[in-house]
Amino acid sequence: PSSYPPPPSTYPPPPPPSSTLGANCPSSPCTPVGFIQQTPPYQFPYGIIQSVPSPAAPCGMSILDVLKEGSVVELICSTTGNPLYVNQNGQLDGNGPFGKSKSEFCVHSSQHGIVALSNRKRNQFFLSVQQRQTCTSRSDNDDITLLLHAISHKGYVAFESLVYPEFFLAIDSTGKTVAPQNTHLDMKEAQFSVRAKEQLHRHADIMTAFGRPSIVNQLNDKALIQFGNKHTKKYLGISNIGQLFHTADSADSLTIFIIHDRGAGVYSFQSHANNGYCLGSDGNCVNGKGKPDQSSDFRLLENIDGTVCLQSLTSPNSFVSVDNTIALSMNLVHIETGEHQTIFTMMPLN
Repeated sequence: PSSYPPPPSTYPPPPPPSSTLGANCPSSPCTPVGFIQQTPPYQFPYGIIQSVPSPAAPCGMSILDVLKEGSVVELICSTTGNPLYVNQNGQLDGNGPFGKSKSEFCVHSSQHGIVALSNRKRNQFFLSVQQRQTCTSRSDNDDITLLLHAISHKGYVAFESLVYPEFFLAIDSTGKTVAPQNTHLDMKEAQFSVRAKEQLHRHADIMTAFGRPSIVNQLNDKALIQFGNKHTKKYLGISNIGQLFHTADSADSLTIFIIHDRGAGVYSFQSHANNGYCLGSDGNCVNGKGKPDQSSDFRLLENIDGTVCLQSLTSPNSFVSVDNTIALSMNLVHIETGEHQTIFTMMPLN
């Protein structure tokens, strides 16, 4: 953004490597590694550590909250719409599959917005921005340390090399890496969405746009919840064959969902009784057979009375709604003032 001050021509030299980071990364493929740990004071350009909410997120929530030590994330390329992944030869590609460990990265976080990211499936490979190429590298190389930039007005992040300032991780529209010397912060190729797959932290002190404590303070990753529709007084559920319905009572076990926190106010909702199914959007419909990609992600928008609306992440002008004319039907419709079909009560169960 134009408000950023110009970056310095050089950065202070980093301290020697430390082996104390990465110990909390979940799952056995992600092992502790040594990488550069920064110690204050340290000067950073661009104001990258500011906690600025991404679009439509509750107040006080930042996309950078997701990129903490121990989290597992997908990095979705703004150019391809697909996750970055590491192939068996250690090469990067921007057309990875959703929901696969080769497209997931463990966050090894230092202080002040400096991270290293190892591939979850092939944990010997770390993202690396070198002088002439963007690639993967081993944990003992300095070029795996990356400086985070939050592009708050877009909800994206960018990764700048700490060793080679002003060189960014970048993927072009075909999914191939861009030569670092040809990159800059504002280019689309250098911008990524972060989608959390596992988080070890909890929300706290998040406020709604109305200045009240947000319901997300109660929603730890993998919490159990129910959705009751304010219009029908019935509950959403997913049947044993993946059919979405909205006629259940609260005692029905099919109405319980597992919430998956994707970060910055975005969530996925998986059936607790039939965990092969989840809430998803497909064109102008909502169904119970969501895919592992962003079509199964929804923003929680809170109303002043504590109810919520579920906004499609892939169709931002559309909201989950109970269709008032067709039984057992769900549609994505444009929200309007007083449109109760789009308003749900959300009850945490644990």
